[in-house]
Amino acid sequence: MGQLPETLNDSKFKSLPARVITALVLATVALGSYLAGTITLSLFLLVLFAFLLFELCGLQTPAFSRSRKIAYVLSGCVFIIGSMVFELANAYSIDLDKTRSNSQIFVFVLIFSIVSGVLFRYKIFMVACGIGIFLAVMGHSMAFLGGKQIFLLIVLLIVGTDAGGYFAGKLIGGPKLFPRISPNKTWSGTIGGWVLSIIILIGFMYFWRDKLPTINLIFYALAISVFSQLGDLSISAIKRKVGVKNSSNLLPGHGGFLDRFDGFIGTGVLIFFLTIMNFQPNIFDF
Repeated sequence: MGQLPETLNDSKFKSLPARVITALVLATVALGSYLAGTITLSLFLLVLFAFLLFELCGLQTPAFSRSRKIAYVLSGCVFIIGSMVFELANAYSIDLDKTRSNSQIFVFVLIFSIVSGVLFRYKIFMVACGIGIFLAVMGHSMAFLGGKQIFLLIVLLIVGTDAGGYFAGKLIGGPKLFPRISPNKTWSGTIGGWVLSIIILIGFMYFWRDKLPTINLIFYALAISVFSQLGDLSISAIKRKVGVKNSSNLLPGHGGFLDRFDGFIGTGVLIFFLTIMNFQPNIFDF
């Protein structure tokens, strides 16, 4: 008597309170940046970029010296700021051709790739992750400049995929997805993330447009969900390769920024290339 049922007292959900509190704090900061406008959101993305690169340095073996960490993070910030400036100029039509703007961004990406290769001693998986973080931040920045509503939808789909996967995986369990990469990921969690992303899309479209989403938007939402999960698996693969569970302990209940924003990275890379190819949808066109 007086004890919780075993299923509710199970270790499966022991980190849930800390996870929820941390997520609410991050969501408050992110929402405030979103509502404050372009410059504030860009600063939020820049700070997030710096934290992600810093944690990536911590996964390098042999470990980076403090000076090398600082050099890598600062150089990355310089290149991402340059890319953002060109994208902002293009978005606000400040006498800049879009093709030229995109070309300049790719130049920054190339230089950053070379810097990453040298500092990470040409370890492909580490260099690829660094480039992925760069493209992801630029992708989300481009999405925001392309339309605040579609950016908000993307964020909700990423969060929904993560939440759907977490609860479906914990409650249903079942066959593992890729046990060698991430032993906790299950097929039920994967499908749960897809299902919740579609539910979020339907609710979002009803709120903004009072209509159901088209097939194109449904496939778009599924692509966001799938790439969010691929980002999760990619970061898990890197952590498993270097032999750590979490990228850091900065975020209670989540681990580090790479652990929390892995879906953000995978999705951002997709959005970057979709935007470059002028394939980013506008919900008000539907």
